[in-house]
Amino acid sequence: MSRTWSDLSRGRRTAVVAAGAVQLALAAWAWTDLARLPPDRVRGRKSCWAAAIAVNFAGPIAYWRWGRTRPDRARDWHSAADTRDGGHPAAG
Repeated sequence: MSRTWSDLSRGRRTAVVAAGAVQLALAAWAWTDLARLPPDRVRGRKSCWAAAIAVNFAGPIAYWRWGRTRPDRARDWHSAADTRDGGHPAAG
């Protein structure tokens, strides 16, 4: 049974548009993060993750769950300490 857009109730049309907007937002967020992230922080090839993100809701969720590696906490702590005093590690 095939339905057309006009066969759907107003509530169902709103739900479809809202779900599409959420899906697009998740994908845009994931693609932006993937583009900015250095390759050593991504598990696997960036091109594969870029393609996977295009798959409905599952792609962006999979990227956020399994595609990224955790930053080195010690390195991040030192970076945060370095910027606390104006970016000069020796200052302070």
